[in-house]
Amino acid sequence: MKQDPENFNLLYSRLILDQLFKYGIKNFIISPGLRNAPLMIALKKLDDIHVSVSIDERAAGYMALGQYKATGVPSVLICTSGTAMANYYPAIIEAQKTNTSIIIISADRPKELHNESSNQTMDQINIFKTLTKSTLNLPIQDQGISLQSSYTQVERYIRKALAEEVIHLNFPFREPLDTTQVFISKQLIQEFHVLINSSPSRLITKDNSVVKLDKNLYKDKNGLLVIGELNSHLTNAELEEFRLFIKSCPWPKILDITTSLKYGFSLEDNNFPSFDHPEVYNAFQDNCPDLVVHLGGKLTSKKYHEFIYNCQAQIINISQDKNSEKALSRVNQYISMKPHEFAYHCLKQEIIFSLRDENYLPAIKALIEPIITTKVTLIDDAPLTFPKISKHIVEVIAENSDLYLANSTTIRSFDSYSSFEKKKQIRIMTHRGVSGIEGFLAASLAFHKAKEKKMPTVLVLGDVSFLHDLNSLNLIKESNISQNSFVIILINNFGGGIFTLVPFKDDHNIMPWMTTPHEYQFDKICETFGIRHDFVFDFETFENLFTKALKRPGPQILELKVDNKSDLDIYQKLKTVRL
Repeated sequence: MKQDPENFNLLYSRLILDQLFKYGIKNFIISPGLRNAPLMIALKKLDDIHVSVSIDERAAGYMALGQYKATGVPSVLICTSGTAMANYYPAIIEAQKTNTSIIIISADRPKELHNESSNQTMDQINIFKTLTKSTLNLPIQDQGISLQSSYTQVERYIRKALAEEVIHLNFPFREPLDTTQVFISKQLIQEFHVLINSSPSRLITKDNSVVKLDKNLYKDKNGLLVIGELNSHLTNAELEEFRLFIKSCPWPKILDITTSLKYGFSLEDNNFPSFDHPEVYNAFQDNCPDLVVHLGGKLTSKKYHEFIYNCQAQIINISQDKNSEKALSRVNQYISMKPHEFAYHCLKQEIIFSLRDENYLPAIKALIEPIITTKVTLIDDAPLTFPKISKHIVEVIAENSDLYLANSTTIRSFDSYSSFEKKKQIRIMTHRGVSGIEGFLAASLAFHKAKEKKMPTVLVLGDVSFLHDLNSLNLIKESNISQNSFVIILINNFGGGIFTLVPFKDDHNIMPWMTTPHEYQFDKICETFGIRHDFVFDFETFENLFTKALKRPGPQILELKVDNKSDLDIYQKLKTVRL
């Protein structure tokens, strides 16, 4: 039997953390401090939990994102008082935009110290008020507190977290912050034990088995099936429902890179490349669909959103994402349903998707397929560039591997890839909520460690993203990954190369301010943290080292030196291909 808590802080901390544990929340990420010591001591009383330590709260926030992508269960961030929690802000913005649940527990100083403007005090209660309404400021722990009242309030907030919300619990602690003994009444101790030994309230979920879909809505239509961003923690069974649904639909399809479905289908399956290919945009513009059925959230391609805004097709969006309605430029009908449930009910109810015009699909293929053949040849003949790197990674990594993609040029390069006949199941992770470039080292590492299947994880990012997350090299060093490979493909083109790819009239020579050119190489800093690092200067070396890296356990970094002029040249050729 575990001993009774020594003081009010430890009693309260143990009670709340035990409550989280009862709801299956077992990942805790601590950042160092003193005011949060009672919470750390309480964690030591719990068994079968996973505790990570991050000296950098910004990285810790992204670790929570990565863990949620792997498990679908919220992680708990624990920090000290003052500015510590402000560093979570970028990750919390991303979480709010992508319906990712994170639980923040911030230690605070008591009210009397706030009134005196004591050291390390600030308004912690309202710091996330624009991102979540679920902030609970817990009472000071003393002899007169009602444990049952606080216990009930916290339980209500935990349920919000399990329903894909960010929640914030603020704990004001008076001293002592350690295990110093303080008298606690027998009545309070008894109430503590009753609550500790209680079971969580039963949660009743909505039954979607009675959903009825319109059987004629999708019949005899020149349609376009589009699947945008989905929840990253869909189960294998839910993804399989999608695959069966996609196979059953004879319409042309656009599958976004974020869906984890894109590479499981080829052009033979009528899975077309993204609208960022001018030929794809023009083909659908010349053969405008009657109906676009768009499942999920936004697409990586901006050109798709431009297309649906300008075309005459009816747009149906199926989603329960609170941000989805705003994500599409035009919607005629919004169906509030999880996309994988829509796919399931279409199969179960034998909803018919059929084409009105037998020439519709062949006309689109005739415009797109010859161009893609030419583009594949251009990429194969190119030097070490983003399009060639992304194509090779997709073709080489094993079935059911995990690919974590950074933003900017990286994700667009992978989204543009398409194959005539090759198919492979690859799970894709990224951060498309607000498309920031930071946090990818921390998030991908946390994802890799938390996922169940121990297949390789490959992170692909650029040099500017890498620079933003250097603190996370310490996390990688301390990660003790030894059973499976965690490969980081660092594409170094010495600055923000994406800005050279977008149309921009630079009359005042501000491009250097936008691209932030540098001359950094990252071998020495990797050596400092004891992380394996290899330089790659050409494609043949990349082929060789990448194949070896996938078979070698542990973290490793391949730094690919990419000439920005060569990269710009291949993109210009790919955009201007004409028969």
